[in-house]
Amino acid sequence: MTFATNRGEGQIIKKSEKWAAANTIHGEKVRGPYFNEPGEFAVRITFDVTRRDSGERKTLEEIAVHTVKNDKITRERFFYEGNWSFVS
Repeated sequence: MTFATNRGEGQIIKKSEKWAAANTIHGEKVRGPYFNEPGEFAVRITFDVTRRDSGERKTLEEIAVHTVKNDKITRERFFYEGNWSFVS
């Protein structure tokens, strides 16, 4: 299992912009939210994407755990199986 962590609004937005620029998203499905404790929840996301640099199309799944403070997501943790070279 591999995971990635992002903290703070700027880092979270930058990660999302970089990922969107590197991939063509054909579709996604989000399940949840699943609540753990006050200020934390998880969602399961399935993406249908094509990597722009290689043209390879894949279905990817991840579990995203979000920490919330003052009504804003302040931390994201992503868990996924195998090699997710599509995340960069």
